[in-house]
Amino acid sequence: MKNGYSQLIQSKYFVTDFNSAIFDGPIRIYFTQVQESLALKIYFHIQNHFVNEVKKLKDISSQVPSSLFILIYPNPESYEKCFETAQPMSVVNWESDLVIGINENVGGVDFALFDVQFKTAYGQWLEQNQKTRHDEFSL
Repeated sequence: MKNGYSQLIQSKYFVTDFNSAIFDGPIRIYFTQVQESLALKIYFHIQNHFVNEVKKLKDISSQVPSSLFILIYPNPESYEKCFETAQPMSVVNWESDLVIGINENVGGVDFALFDVQFKTAYGQWLEQNQKTRHDEFSL
């Protein structure tokens, strides 16, 4: 079943500081209001560097009940509590969805690392959905 906002707020990945979001089909970015500039940079980075992947995610999202959540944590403590690591980013499966957690710090986001994490999440999304829906459509 597709996880929505109500399921997200009950998950271990949600922090009450998240008060803003960008939704674009199956891609959902959550952040604090003061991180809006960073969230927009990430959103436009995805749109510009992953054109084919985003198109495929959007094309199939009506048939595949999964989302890609990108959560930008406001401080290292909240990130480490959710992901149990101090790494700058993490990718995890969460039920039928995927989560990219970003440990936002003063230096901003390492986009080279983000690209690796996004590709990892996208690859996991493809693998997960090929297993569940391979007869219904072609990825």
